[in-house]
Amino acid sequence: MKTLEIRKTKLFIIVLLTALLSNTLFAQSTFSVLVEELKSGVKEMYVLNLIKGIESDNAGLKKSCIYFAGLYEIKNTVDALVKQLQVVEDPDTRILIVLSLYRIGDKEGINAVEQLVKNDESPKVKKMSTAILNHFKIDATDKNVKISEK
Repeated sequence: MKTLEIRKTKLFIIVLLTALLSNTLFAQSTFSVLVEELKSGVKEMYVLNLIKGIESDNAGLKKSCIYFAGLYEIKNTVDALVKQLQVVEDPDTRILIVLSLYRIGDKEGINAVEQLVKNDESPKVKKMSTAILNHFKIDATDKNVKISEK
């Protein structure tokens, strides 16, 4: 009789532990999904703040945001950078925008740089933009080169 009770108790403990363990694992997986969703929402918020900084009237903030957009190659900022390229009067800021667009490597951004080379009034901006554009074209060519194996 005692053996039967011990078996029932062991079985009950095993079932209880299994239920607790599976519930814990389910809660962890649900928690990790929530964390990932939160991270993606936070990333979107960071990008929106970066775009607001790019469009800011504060010159220091604007330059910092332009720099970080290029440094981290954030493609979502290309439209804002292209718009600022047409609006900004400071030649150094326009050159920084060109450099960021080069680092991002988006086709729309490179097209805007080509237009800037043709239309900008500042010789400094034209010279730097041409150099950056030429470097981009060299990089693009190098990436398409295939080495044949013998």
